[in-house]
Amino acid sequence: FGLENFDDLLLKSLVSLAVFESHFIGDVIVSDIFDDCSLHRRILGLTTLELAAQELCGNKTLQQGSVVARDYLPKVAGNKKLVESGNETTRYWGKLRHKNTSKVTVVNRFTAIAPRWFYGLLGNFMDRKNNVALWGGANGARLLSSMLVTMAFFVEASGPSSQSTWLLARDLIEFAWTFRTSEDSTLRVAVLVALANSFEVVDESTLLQILNSGSMHALPEFLGSVVRNDPDEG
Repeated sequence: FGLENFDDLLLKSLVSLAVFESHFIGDVIVSDIFDDCSLHRRILGLTTLELAAQELCGNKTLQQGSVVARDYLPKVAGNKKLVESGNETTRYWGKLRHKNTSKVTVVNRFTAIAPRWFYGLLGNFMDRKNNVALWGGANGARLLSSMLVTMAFFVEASGPSSQSTWLLARDLIEFAWTFRTSEDSTLRVAVLVALANSFEVVDESTLLQILNSGSMHALPEFLGSVVRNDPDEG
């Protein structure tokens, strides 16, 4: 399309729709990710869900995983002025019209919707896990990596004190762990992101159960392998 900034406008519109009508629009976006379309469109769907989750959770400071960093710092009301200070330009804010020192309670609206989106992605993967067109080659690895990072962000945005968040984290650990031996370095790093986010929110007893079960005894070896073979180039 010839419209200037079309991609940005499209993304903003999709995010607004997903926030406004989380159940219906979220289901449509999840389904579209696994439909017959380009990788770009699939990644756009995952990006939309992440940004919508960030909006719904009420915490604008969370680091959104698969998108270039954006400035989500809340704007402060008041008269903005610029003051030249040597070679630097410093900014200060005028006196607020209504000074309010009380704490603002942020309601996490994503906690309720997180399982729907999370298990929507997981369920669609399980239904199509043998689809070579989806998961084959470099594009397949990139899609799966992006999906793991998106699911990890869902866990983080859902809130650490919720029982449903612990369930999401437990299931993400189990799901992501199956890809730890992938030959694709990006996918291995995505596994690490999923594990890190999940370990951070589960309660201690659940974490100990996870670490003492199945093949998780190989976790130190996996971490060492990632450090040696998949250095952070950022």
